[in-house]
Amino acid sequence: MAWQFTCPLCKSTLIVLKSDAQKQARCPECETWVSIPSVLVETSATPNCPVKNNPPSEARQEPQEFGSAPSEHIEFQAEIKEGPEQGADDHAQKKELLEKLLKENPQLKVAPRPTNFGEFINVMVRMFPATVFLIIANVITFIVLTFSGVDAMNPTALGLAKVGANYSLLVLFNSEFYRLFTSMFIHAGILHLVFNLWILWSLGNLGERLFGSLSFALIYLISGLAGSMGSVFFTGSISCGASGAIFGLAGALLAIFLFGKLNFPPLLRRSFIIRLLLLIGANLVMGFTLTNIDNAAHIGGLLIGFGLGAIIRRPENPARLLPTGKSLISAASILAALVIAFAFLLPFYRTNVLTGFLQTNNQGADENKASLSISPEELELLALNVKLQLFTQMENKSGINETLQKIQKLRPNDPHTLMMRASVYLENENIDQALSLYQQVIQSNPDNYVALGNTGWLYYLKKDFQMALEYSQRAYTIYPEAYYARFNEAIALLRLNRIDESREKYIQTLELLKDSDNTEARTGAISDLSQLLDQGIMAKEVRSILKEIFQLQYTD
Repeated sequence: MAWQFTCPLCKSTLIVLKSDAQKQARCPECETWVSIPSVLVETSATPNCPVKNNPPSEARQEPQEFGSAPSEHIEFQAEIKEGPEQGADDHAQKKELLEKLLKENPQLKVAPRPTNFGEFINVMVRMFPATVFLIIANVITFIVLTFSGVDAMNPTALGLAKVGANYSLLVLFNSEFYRLFTSMFIHAGILHLVFNLWILWSLGNLGERLFGSLSFALIYLISGLAGSMGSVFFTGSISCGASGAIFGLAGALLAIFLFGKLNFPPLLRRSFIIRLLLLIGANLVMGFTLTNIDNAAHIGGLLIGFGLGAIIRRPENPARLLPTGKSLISAASILAALVIAFAFLLPFYRTNVLTGFLQTNNQGADENKASLSISPEELELLALNVKLQLFTQMENKSGINETLQKIQKLRPNDPHTLMMRASVYLENENIDQALSLYQQVIQSNPDNYVALGNTGWLYYLKKDFQMALEYSQRAYTIYPEAYYARFNEAIALLRLNRIDESREKYIQTLELLKDSDNTEARTGAISDLSQLLDQGIMAKEVRSILKEIFQLQYTD
């Protein structure tokens, strides 16, 4: 049994087998996939006339393509020979039947169906190009980040921030606006990726047909940006993922089913609305009840997607997959409004965040008075200090140094800034510049034991052991609990070949630290000696001191 029907878009005639009823076929002319109606009422055909008109349309309730006009259907009656060969090669019988029908009816065309995986992928790309492109973009991004060192199963928030995840403080204080876009394609592990792409594929199958490919892609990207902006203002933490954009697609579909002029049966329309509401509601509830879910991005994307879905008209010709000029203007208007609102609110929110930092650092004082009396210079200095902390967290050495230079211009003699810059130079193994900055601090404040102790260590690195000993002793004298200065003094004495004094300093300091929680100091002292041992410097003396240290460490 085979029958024909007319493509609702280009009016070409297609022929399919009855076994393909209630499936889909692709029109060879316009390449649009349309639903194949089921034959509810069969009619017999005479052997000499294989074609017979269908019963009246009221006797057949055929499913129609979205927004299409009813099609005229003609049913074919073909006899398949019974015998041993029946079922031996069903595919060959179908092929023979189609060839016979095409020969007898040259005006008919066959709607091809995918027969292998490669053809299936090709069909999917032709049917849903925007959805397939977005899925591929997310997968490629995930693979590249995995090979660059990001954990594929359970990446850290800081690791994600380093590769482009949305970090509101960096957006606010370092103007890293690119994160609003890149975060849409970064995912926190493979499970996060798979879940989001599964929903994207499910919504894309329907959404791209209703809106067209370009409008669908615009809804996805603009909703994703809106979600990222919402995350900046209401979350404040590190976030990533396509969920804001996906919520936008769900909102757009909900809008078009509520307000769109679609030729859908009421029952089917209600079914889609209920499913979308359940999907949206369940995920929002999860976001409010579980941790590490950015509901601000979800809600932001949902609202903008709903608005886009309500005003973007789907193309009159879905095969073109292009939006109307009015739709493009509407999308551009919403995007412009988002950008303007974000740029307008950003300075106010930035000031609010800085005031919050100031109040946190001045607990116990009159917080309202502190927030009102802050000067623009102090506000700028506070912003630079926030940037400094962020760059330190992100291990951005160039950013740290640049920020420190700006802070020093505002506060040229600020000892904290000078020491921070010195530590950056030290990390870059620029000992002379670090030493110069510490000397400036000591000149302005000779009792700064931190600067004295670090200066002693820098002289030790320069192999000026006598100067290292002097500065370490000064730091220890001013602040007896400066254990790092004591250990600097001990190792300087060792290098000056004053072995007994060095051993005595090590043992005295470790005795004081024995009952404390300062494991970092003990570990640092042992590490310094171990480095000498590895370099073969004073190996005998170092082994002797290390032996006594370990006996002290493990003796009750």
